[in-house]
Amino acid sequence: MTVGIRQSEVALLLIYPTPRIIREPIVAADKMNPALARSYQSALAAYNVGLWTACASSCRRTLEGLVKSLLGEEHSKEPLFQQMKSLPEKVNLAEPLIILADNLRKGGNIASHFDLEKEPDQHVAEAMVDLLDYFMEYVFVLKEKAQELEKRLDALGK
Repeated sequence: MTVGIRQSEVALLLIYPTPRIIREPIVAADKMNPALARSYQSALAAYNVGLWTACASSCRRTLEGLVKSLLGEEHSKEPLFQQMKSLPEKVNLAEPLIILADNLRKGGNIASHFDLEKEPDQHVAEAMVDLLDYFMEYVFVLKEKAQELEKRLDALGK
């Protein structure tokens, strides 16, 4: 319901109920195979309309698709739990973090030394802050968030 109220010369627009913030994808769909992108979009769509069970199911389905795409056909018939156990043997999960940290180091080195030919611009600085945020979230936040979810899932089982 939308109500407009005029007070002297100022117009106010009130919206009730307050709209929820829509969750946007964090990964560009063009980085994923089309089926995985559709599954991810389904999880977000279910979340955005409040279909919590459908969202949770779609998240699991997306995880399965992601793991299968990383492992390849040789593990495709295994249960997801077993595939996840095989994942570190087939895919270097630490590599993106090592590359991320090394690029932050390289960017910092360039910025720390005077060179008129090599100066970071706004785009470089923005990318470095984004990557630093991702790295710090991984180091300080991700495990804690996973443990919080584990507690909530355990409580659902009781």
